[in-house]
Amino acid sequence: LYSFEDYQQAKENILNRAQEYFETHPQNPNIPKEELRGKCGLSREVFEELLSHLEGEQKISVQGGKVRLLGVSSRLSPQESRVKEELLKLFQERLFSPPTIREMEEIFKEEKKSLPALVKLLEDEGLIVRIAPGLFFHQEALEKAKLLAKKEIEENGGFTPSRFKELLQTSRKYAIPLLEYLDKIKFTRREGNRRVLYS
Repeated sequence: LYSFEDYQQAKENILNRAQEYFETHPQNPNIPKEELRGKCGLSREVFEELLSHLEGEQKISVQGGKVRLLGVSSRLSPQESRVKEELLKLFQERLFSPPTIREMEEIFKEEKKSLPALVKLLEDEGLIVRIAPGLFFHQEALEKAKLLAKKEIEENGGFTPSRFKELLQTSRKYAIPLLEYLDKIKFTRREGNRRVLYS
C-alpha cells in the first residue's frame, strides 16, 4: 500500500523521468510507455493507475503505447521541420507505393542522420503507420485500402491478392504486406485464396 506522500512522489517521479526523456529526445516528446515504466521501477498495475491519475490531472496524454507531457511539442530545427513536411508530402503523393527507408535516404541525402527520428515522429503522431519492418504507409492510404477492400468484398464476395494489387494499382511488394496488415488488425481474413471481411 502507498501512503499519500509516496503516491505523490511516484507521480512526480514519472513526470521528471518523462521530462528527462524529452530533454534528450527534443525531436520527439513521445516516450514509449514501457520504457518510462522501466525508468520509474514501478509494477505495471501501479504505473497504469498513476498514469490514469496524471492524465486526469491533464499533466500527460497516453496514446497507443506512448506517453507525452502536455504542453511540450517536438523541437525541430527549421531544416528538420522542412524535411518532416516533405516526407509527409511524399507519403501522400505515393499512397500505395510509399518510399522505403533506402529511398528516403537517397532523396534526403543531406538529412540522412535525422531521418529515423523524423519518421518515428510521423509515426507517433499517427500520420504514417508501420505495416512491416521498414515499410510505412500514410494513414490515408490505410483508410482508402479498407474502403476499396470492403467495396470489392460486398460486390464480389471476396478478392484474391492479385485483385487487391489491381485495386490499389501497385506492385506485390506493397500490396502483400498491406493485405497481411489488414488481416493482422482483423479487418480481413483468409478464406482459401480469397480475403473476406473479418466479421
